[in-house]
Amino acid sequence: VFGESINLASRIEEITPPNEIYLSHAACLTLIKKEINIDIVGDYKFKGIDNKEKVYRIELGYKTQIIDNIYVLFSDIANFADIAANFQLMEKVLDGSDLLFQYVDKNYDGNIRQIIGDAYVMTFTDIENFFNALKYLYNGWSTLCKKNNIPNKLRLGCHKGKIQIYRSAMMGVTFNIAAFLEELAKGTKENQDPNMMTIIHLSDKVRKDYIKCNSDQKNCFRRVSKNELSEKMKTRLKKSGVLSTYIYCPN
Repeated sequence: VFGESINLASRIEEITPPNEIYLSHAACLTLIKKEINIDIVGDYKFKGIDNKEKVYRIELGYKTQIIDNIYVLFSDIANFADIAANFQLMEKVLDGSDLLFQYVDKNYDGNIRQIIGDAYVMTFTDIENFFNALKYLYNGWSTLCKKNNIPNKLRLGCHKGKIQIYRSAMMGVTFNIAAFLEELAKGTKENQDPNMMTIIHLSDKVRKDYIKCNSDQKNCFRRVSKNELSEKMKTRLKKSGVLSTYIYCPN
């Protein structure tokens, strides 16, 4: 292995102090700045490299990633325990679910953060990709259920905000609210409809961002009424800054 990139990496390694990580300008450009803290070290003239090279340092004060303004999706398959003993059906459900979420990960710029049993936790940075993913999951799960006679609904809870990630642990109020919205979807009238197999329950923040770009899609949202939520649930949402929630049904 040889070339200018190898030479530059070697030169940068020589000036890097112990327990530090230094980067070239090209490497720095590939980073997601919101997820990794960096600082410039200076301009260096290295042997064998024609031009001066800007060198950067990764700040290692803490390893927890703090990501703001991100869309979180929390999924769950309803009554999964009822089919757990039916291995043939259970495997169809899990295989079908995994194919759907892996497709979203690859084609809609999603990021699978965790898989907990039959539940997926994903994040998105772009509102259009996020809703394209929701449409795909909405239709894909319904088609899967009809094709394989699957009786289980797929519920999705969606919220926008800040999360913290340390190694494989994902934390933060945004994650908690997304999970809570998935749970609250049980009380909606859509969840009682036997013909609706995918229930998408999202916060006002998510709806607002989408309507801002797609005002003609207002009819795809139904505001969840107060009667569908208990007083305890409404109080918890209010404390979290969620003023209202909506069910999203793609056209």
